[in-house]
Amino acid sequence: QDLGVAFVFEALFNMQRAVFAARHTLGRRALGTSLPRFGGIVAVEGLADMDKAKAGKTSVSYFTASWCPPCKVISPVFTELAASNDNAAFLKIDVDSNEEACAKYEIRSVPTFVFEKDGETLARLQGADQARLEALVKQHCK
Repeated sequence: QDLGVAFVFEALFNMQRAVFAARHTLGRRALGTSLPRFGGIVAVEGLADMDKAKAGKTSVSYFTASWCPPCKVISPVFTELAASNDNAAFLKIDVDSNEEACAKYEIRSVPTFVFEKDGETLARLQGADQARLEALVKQHCK
């Protein structure tokens, strides 16, 4: 009986993954949906998505990679900051699938955080320094 419950949960989880993959594959715009949000974070796929997500707000762009151990350490901190701050746009950019954005922002290492307002860079942080990230969010995302 426990095996049956586990099977049902696994099936539901796989269905959710399939729906997300279909949206991603078909393109969000074709489905009429907006940029995907995960706990206050906007997942972007390119420069056009970045510009749309910023929309005149202060933005914190988090350049990350799935294979990066420091990124995995700082990711929950970024998620918590995004969830508790409505005054800024928190963007997550995968460096492996967004070469154009990485080139524009001259990303040389991950994680890198870029704080912007109206196209002007306010601050940059390279590395998984939690205290510094929290201080920059407090300073720039009032």
